[in-house]
Amino acid sequence: MAAIKTHYGVSLCLFWLISASALAAEGDGLYGRLDGDFAYSIAAGAGLELNEEHRGFAVADLRLRYLDSIGLVAAAEMRASDEYHLISALDLRPLFLWRFFTNRSSQERYIDLWIDSFGLEIGTVTVLSEGEAALGLVLGTGFDLPILLGKGSSGLFIRFGFRYQHGLGSEHAGSLSTFDDFTSYALLSFKDFFKLFSYRN
Repeated sequence: MAAIKTHYGVSLCLFWLISASALAAEGDGLYGRLDGDFAYSIAAGAGLELNEEHRGFAVADLRLRYLDSIGLVAAAEMRASDEYHLISALDLRPLFLWRFFTNRSSQERYIDLWIDSFGLEIGTVTVLSEGEAALGLVLGTGFDLPILLGKGSSGLFIRFGFRYQHGLGSEHAGSLSTFDDFTSYALLSFKDFFKLFSYRN
């Protein structure tokens, strides 16, 4: 009896794997993202302070995600007056796995990858200016708009996002440590760059 149950369980596992492979071939929304563990992206662009001054600034952004769902982001914002905001945060994108396990693929790669890119950033920011440093918290959100896709989920994207940064210092520690900062940004992002020029639906 135990042997029959074991055989039945193994058969179910094999059936699930074969079915998953067949679905992937039909465009189930995976687009090769389970073929490798990690996805990376490199981006650069510009941001805007959402305050009375509306000053622009340069942004550089590096991301590494496991199964394209959870990972890390390191970003640098080069503000006016030689002020630098160095951000390190979690990059959380739960929609990909949720859509896959609930079979909600649109069958359109551009649409699926756009939806899956919506996520949250939660982490810290270090502000450097004129020899002073201040620590704060950062909360962000954004999405990647596909422009040119290569193999699987790789390609060229435009990332749009918003961030809120809040200083953790006391009012007596100086103006640098008590910042409250809302920004928006737009970046040109290369995801899995070396796969970009190998096209596949």
